[in-house]
Amino acid sequence: MIKEYTTDHIRNICIIGHGGTGKTTITENILYFSGAINKLGTIESGTTVSDFEDEEIKHKISVHNSLTFTEFMDTKINIIDTPGIPDFAGEVRAALRVSEGSVVIVDSVDGIQMGTRKIWHYADEYKVPRIVFVNKMDKEQADFFGNVEKIQNHFHTPIIPIEIPIGSGENFKGVIDLVLMKALYPKPDKTGVEMKDIPSEYMDQAKKYRASLAETIADIDENLVDKVLEGQSLTDDEIARGVLECTQKFKIIPVICGSATKGIGIVTLLKMIVKFLPSPLFIGETIGYNPDNEDDLIARHPSTKEPFTAFVYKTRIDQYTGKTSYFRIRSGELKQDMEVLNSSNGTKEKLSHIYAIMGRKQIEVTKLIAGDIGVVAKLENVSTGDTLCDLKNPIKLPPLKLPKPVHSYSVISQKKGDEEKVIAFLNKIASEDLTFKITYNKETKESIMSGMGEIQLKIIIERIEDKYHLPVKTSLPKIAYRETISKKGSARFKHKKQSGGHGQYGEVDIDIAPIDRGSGFEFEDNIVGGAIPKNFIPGVEKGVQEAMEEGILARFPVTDIKVTLKDGTFHPVDSSELSFKIAAWNAMKKALTEANPVLLEPIMNVEIHADKDLVGNVLGDIQGRRGRILGVEGEGNTSNQTIKAQVPLSELLNFSTEIRSLTGDQATFEMDLSHYEPFIGKLADKVITDRTEA
Repeated sequence: MIKEYTTDHIRNICIIGHGGTGKTTITENILYFSGAINKLGTIESGTTVSDFEDEEIKHKISVHNSLTFTEFMDTKINIIDTPGIPDFAGEVRAALRVSEGSVVIVDSVDGIQMGTRKIWHYADEYKVPRIVFVNKMDKEQADFFGNVEKIQNHFHTPIIPIEIPIGSGENFKGVIDLVLMKALYPKPDKTGVEMKDIPSEYMDQAKKYRASLAETIADIDENLVDKVLEGQSLTDDEIARGVLECTQKFKIIPVICGSATKGIGIVTLLKMIVKFLPSPLFIGETIGYNPDNEDDLIARHPSTKEPFTAFVYKTRIDQYTGKTSYFRIRSGELKQDMEVLNSSNGTKEKLSHIYAIMGRKQIEVTKLIAGDIGVVAKLENVSTGDTLCDLKNPIKLPPLKLPKPVHSYSVISQKKGDEEKVIAFLNKIASEDLTFKITYNKETKESIMSGMGEIQLKIIIERIEDKYHLPVKTSLPKIAYRETISKKGSARFKHKKQSGGHGQYGEVDIDIAPIDRGSGFEFEDNIVGGAIPKNFIPGVEKGVQEAMEEGILARFPVTDIKVTLKDGTFHPVDSSELSFKIAAWNAMKKALTEANPVLLEPIMNVEIHADKDLVGNVLGDIQGRRGRILGVEGEGNTSNQTIKAQVPLSELLNFSTEIRSLTGDQATFEMDLSHYEPFIGKLADKVITDRTEA
C-alpha cells in the first residue's frame, strides 16, 4: 500500500538528455537505491522498469516516456524517463509539461550533445528547474570539470558544482558533497553510501569549489553577501537554502556527478531531487479557460480544496489491456468511482479504478491528490491533451505544444484486403503519439504516414508487422505538385448532342488569366442579355472546377486562375446544367493549352538548429538543395544558431536522415509549407514525363 503524501511532499521529475547518456539506467538505479525495486534490471537483458515496451527491448532505446515512482525521505517522487532520440521529442515535451523539475543527464566524455541542447530549450520554455548529472564518470577520458565549463559556455548560465568527483575513469571511487563537505562512497553491497572525511589530496579542490558555491548563492541575500565579504563562512544550512532558492529561481543550475553502472552518486541525486527541486506548490496557479468561451480565463491552484482538474499527457494502447490514460492532477483530488467531465469533448467519464504506475505494473490506489500523477484504464473517449475536470466547475487546459512531423513515407498493405486494417492500426498509433500522423493525399492517391524521423516511422512499421501481423510496403511519398498558367487564354466550346427526345446543348465562351500566387480560383459571370440563363451558370462553374482537378501538363490540380464567363448560347429545350458543365469543361481544357501552362512546386519554410561550428556545412547543403538562405541568427544565450531557409519539398524527402549524417547527429530542424512557385527546367521536365508515362 502506498503511503498518502501531501502536495508539498510530492516531486514530479523527468529524466532528460541526449540518447545514450544513461537515462534509463539512472532511473533503474534511483528505484533500486530508494528501495522501490530489489533487483537492478539492465537494458541489455531488457529487464528495466521503464523500458518495457517490445520495441524498446528489441532496439535497446527508449521510445516512449515512461512513468515510475519511488518513496524517499518522506517524499513521493514520480519519475518520467524520456527518450533521447530527436524522433521522440514529443514524448519529452509531454513529460516536461507535467513536471516541476528535471535531471539533465550528460555523458562525461561526449558532453553537451544536440539532443541535450534541444531538450534544454524545451525545459526553458516550460520553466522547469533542473539539476545536471554528469554520468559515466568511470569512462576513460571522463572530464567532469571540462564538461562544467562547456555547459557554462554554451548556455551562459551559472553552472555550479555542488558535488565533485573523487577520481575518474577506472579510479572513480566516489563524490564529494560540497554542501556537507563530506566524501561519499558506495557501500560494497550497493545498499547505500558511506560518508567519510574528504581525502587530504582533494581538500584544496573541495574548498575552492565550496567557496565558489558560497559566493554565487550569497548574491540572493544581502545578509549572506555581507557575511562572505567579511570573510565568514556560510553554514551548511545557509548554503542548502541558497541552493534551493537559486535553483528554483533559475539563478543557478546545480551540477553533480556519478556512474549509473557503478551505482555512484545515485543516493546523492535522490537527496538533491528532494532538497533542491520543487514540489507542485512551486508552479502556483494553472491557467485554463471556460470550455464555452476561450476569453474567460480560469485559475486553478495545486490545492485539494479546489475543484478537480487534470491534464492527460499520454495515452498508451495495449492490444490486450486496451487504452490507458496518464494524467497529472493540477487541482483537487480524485477518488475511485468519481464521475468527471472531459471538457475537451463534453463527455462524462466514471473513473472506477485509479492507479499509481511503475513502468508496466499498475498499483491500485483509492485516491490521488493535487500535484500527483496517475493512470486510469479503459477511458475510450479520452485522448492525449484532454482535460478532465469537476462536473460543476468545467475548465479546459491549453493543449500540448508539439513539433510538427518532418519525415514521411507512403504506406500500402502488401496483402490485398488488409488496407483498411493497416490504416485502422496506424490511426490507433496516431491517437497515442500526437507527433505521428496518417493522412490520405487525394492528389497522389497515397496514404501518408508522417513523423519526426526515420527511426520513429520504422519502429511504427515494425510494430504493425510484429504485433498485428500486417506486412506493409513503404516508399518516399510523391510530391503534390500544382499547375497554373503564365499568360491569358480564351476558348469557346459548343456541346451539342442529339439522341432522340431531348438533346443536350450548351455553348460557352471563357477567358482565363493568372492571378496572385496562393489565390486559388476566381470565377466571374459577365453574361449580359440572357445569353446563358442564370440557372445554368452554376453548371459552367462546376465544369471549370472539374477541369482544373487535372491540368494538361501532368494531370496535377490547376490553381491561381481567374475564369471569366463572357458569352454563350443556349437552346430553349435541349439546354441543361449538365450540358453547360460539359461545355465549360472542354472550353477550360482548350483555354489552358494556349495560356502557357507551367508546373508549380511546394516550397517549405525550414528552420535548422545547429552549433555555430556546423553552420557553414549546413548552409552549403541547403544551397545544394536549391534552397534560399533567409538568415542566420543566434539562439539566446547559447552557441546554437538558427538557419532560416526556403527549400523545395522534393529536396527534403530524406533531409531528416541526411542532416543527422552531415552534422554527426548535432542538428535538428522543423519545416512548414510556405508557398508554391513555378518549376521549370530539366527537373520539371522529368516530373512531367514520369507523371504522363505512369
